[in-house]
Amino acid sequence: MWVFGALAEYEKALIKERADAGRLAAQERGVRFGRPLAIDEETWERAEYLRLHKGRSLASVCEELGINRRTYYRELERRKSRD
Repeated sequence: MWVFGALAEYEKALIKERADAGRLAAQERGVRFGRPLAIDEETWERAEYLRLHKGRSLASVCEELGINRRTYYRELERRKSRD
């Protein structure tokens, strides 16, 4: 009976190994995992243009672009930490 348990554990280890190899290969091809970003590059540039060059308030920019104020600040922090 224990032979079947050992075979099942071995098969599970093989499946995990294949899945990890598949994820690694996908990352090397440039696939991004996880939830998509709330603000794409175009939206961010538009928001920054409106805020810095047009002098618009953050509330009006967020309303026009359909994003949350917290999302804007989160993206700002993410971009600061990248630099």
